[in-house]
Amino acid sequence: MGLNVQIEVLSIPGSLTAPDAADFLAAAELVNIIERHTTGTDDFYQPPQTQLVRAMPQPYEQTLLAIARQDDRVIGRARVTLPLSDNTHLADVLVQVHPDHRRRGVGLALYRWAAAQAVAAGRTTFSSWSDHPVTADGVPAGRELPAATGSGRVPLDAPSVAFAMRLGFQLEQVERMSVLNLAGERDRLDALYRAQRPMESSPYELLSWRNDVPAPLLDAYAALRRTMSTAVPLGGMDFREEDWDGARVRHEEEQLRAGGGHMLVTVARHRSTGELAGHTVLEHYPATAAVAIQNDTLVLPEHRGHGLGLSLKLANLRLLRAEWPTVQRIHTFNAAENGPMLSINEAMGFVPASYTAQWQLTVTPPANQLPGERTA
Repeated sequence: MGLNVQIEVLSIPGSLTAPDAADFLAAAELVNIIERHTTGTDDFYQPPQTQLVRAMPQPYEQTLLAIARQDDRVIGRARVTLPLSDNTHLADVLVQVHPDHRRRGVGLALYRWAAAQAVAAGRTTFSSWSDHPVTADGVPAGRELPAATGSGRVPLDAPSVAFAMRLGFQLEQVERMSVLNLAGERDRLDALYRAQRPMESSPYELLSWRNDVPAPLLDAYAALRRTMSTAVPLGGMDFREEDWDGARVRHEEEQLRAGGGHMLVTVARHRSTGELAGHTVLEHYPATAAVAIQNDTLVLPEHRGHGLGLSLKLANLRLLRAEWPTVQRIHTFNAAENGPMLSINEAMGFVPASYTAQWQLTVTPPANQLPGERTA
């Protein structure tokens, strides 16, 4: 490992102005430096307050952090996320090293710390991810590693790919990150609006809200989120159904608000049964005023074939134009094998911007050896 590098547990300060917040702030800045280096944009900037809220103790997951320090400078970070109410076999492990300090053993030292925490917590499956830009034609550059799903691939010569493979991780799935330029696609979007079937003649109605789920819909929406957790394409990732209820939905809303974020949600409700058939979610942070993130969009299998996916997204987009007029770009993520949703996005004008590799490792190390170590 690089000379004079120490791996230290990073404590979570009570606030960003607390006396012990300096290291957390330095690590938060590092996260954004690495994101900018990887994507070439500040569209994914994470405000320190948002990072702090996500790291604080809460009932549904535990976050453990460590930093790599060299000469009083934070040059790397490891994060371990442990689900607490479901998926308790999992640990999400993320290692990040400043671009100027890579290939010196810093990442491996951070990973060994992270793996030790996850193993000590009894976790038997590690997940992780890495981002990869694309060339102009939308294909990752360089020699390619295909995902286990058969859809999507990442460049073998990327340092993060080599690092994951060295540790024994398998590439289970690739997600496409796409971006929609709202001004450039205005004519296309307006044409889609005009072509939409009037919802008055549909067996479904669309309901929208800002930030907080209306109380009468809370339980039904929690049930939809529970189904959403496993109804999306997962490839070989060992994600099991999440335990959603009204309290967890409210907690998520509070977390978003505390981190400075806002949310727009549109759901489809079946008129005759009252069942929520699908939803779509947009998030926005004033710190990145020109950007919104398209999160989940789901239509339950038994309600597909009615054009609800596109209707939901267009309705939420219309709301975005009114509520967040500064937004110029929308980013979204979809499994490379999710042809139906990719087709909807392409029809709206989304174009590929990067790919995210979803990595997984089943942990079966000898008692005296951590995952990621190799014996001679």
